[in-house]
Amino acid sequence: MGNKQTIFTDEQLDAYQDCTFFTRKEILRLHERFYELAPNIVPMDYTDDPDVKLPIQLIINMPELMENPFKERIVQAFSEDGEGNLSFNDFVDMFSVMSEMAPRELKAIYAFKIYGTVYGTNTCAVSHCRSLN
Repeated sequence: MGNKQTIFTDEQLDAYQDCTFFTRKEILRLHERFYELAPNIVPMDYTDDPDVKLPIQLIINMPELMENPFKERIVQAFSEDGEGNLSFNDFVDMFSVMSEMAPRELKAIYAFKIYGTVYGTNTCAVSHCRSLN
């Protein structure tokens, strides 16, 4: 009973569930993946909201992104600092938008954010998404 390690508070897990398309179990699995990328940097205890960011080089070498020619832009699109360094929140957001459960409109917004920069356009993703409906 006393050996169970707490990674997140119940409130944190509830917030992740409310803001993503993931279950508690999936959120914990994402933390495990994030931790495995840099066990020397990522803490096992997030109850105090640590400010930990992983560099883009660690993220783009994940199997899910490794072969994608736009991997840097994908990661940068979800990076709060715009440089591609991801916090756990950024990491969860990225996988949430990429999940099958994410609505097409949300995916379209990020597609314009990613590809618009690649092709040097100043496209307003929201207005284009509205015109798709």
